[in-house]
Amino acid sequence: MAPQSSLRLVGLKEVELLTGRRKSCIYNWMNPKHPSHIPDFPLPKKIGIRSIAWILADVESWILTRTVK
Repeated sequence: MAPQSSLRLVGLKEVELLTGRRKSCIYNWMNPKHPSHIPDFPLPKKIGIRSIAWILADVESWILTRTVK
């Protein structure tokens, strides 16, 4: 059975807290045309007409790959 956190969706505010970066930086990471683009940064999922969320496990996994060497 998968850990509970892997099924949890988080919004932008929580992604900001987890990464320590602001909204503009996170969106720059996702934008392939921006110089700060990070190709392996997890993309959000569309959960409504005007809302998105990230899978918490994806964000946590990305953070671990950036910090553990």
